[in-house]
Parts: sequence; C-alpha cells; structure tokens
Amino acid sequence: MATHELLALLGLVLIGSAVFFLDDTAHAPALNVLVPTVGAAMVLYADRSRHVALVLRNGPAAYVGRISYSLYLVHWPLIVFCEYGLLRPLLPKEAVLVGFLSLALAVMMFHFVEQPYR
Repeated sequence: MATHELLALLGLVLIGSAVFFLDDTAHAPALNVLVPTVGAAMVLYADRSRHVALVLRNGPAAYVGRISYSLYLVHWPLIVFCEYGLLRPLLPKEAVLVGFLSLALAVMMFHFVEQPYR
C-alpha cells in the first residue's frame, strides 16, 4: 500500500508541475507534455492509495470530473473570444474570471444539454 501512496503523490506532483513549467512556448505534442501524462498514468495505476486519493475521491472533485467534458468544450472558445475582444492576452485576474465563467457555463451545459440527451 505504501507504494501506491507514493505513486499517487508523485503522480499528482507531476501533473501539478505542468501548471508551473508548461507555458505558451511549450508546443504539444512534445516530450514536455510527457511529464504530466506519466503523472496521470501513475495516479490511475495507484488506484488503491487511500490517503493521497482523498484529493480525487471527494464530492467536488468527482463533480468536476463529471462536468469535465462540458468544461473542455466551453473554456477555450471563451478564452479566445475574450482575448480577441480585448485585443490582448488576458491578465491574471481576467483569466481567473474567465475560469469561473467557464465553470458556470459547463455546469449549465452539463445539466441542461448533456444530461437531457443521455
């Protein structure tokens, strides 16, 4: 079990590292995206971890997982249209607002579009 805990923790660290080390100069697909991909594989393999997996097995995390496809579909057009309308890249505060707007739209899309058609 300790091996699974270590794998899950290391996998989450590798996934989180993408936030800090991948930027707009990082082109995909490339070797640089292999790090968070291997991290995700480690987390999936360590499915028996108890303590580290609490981060992923709680209600809010599971809900974000359920709406993730809607979030995937909504976030990028919002970013592109906001930057197009502003004629510049988003400031950090604006990016956070676009993130919350993406989340709100994804929730509505999940409940009012995805679920009724399943």
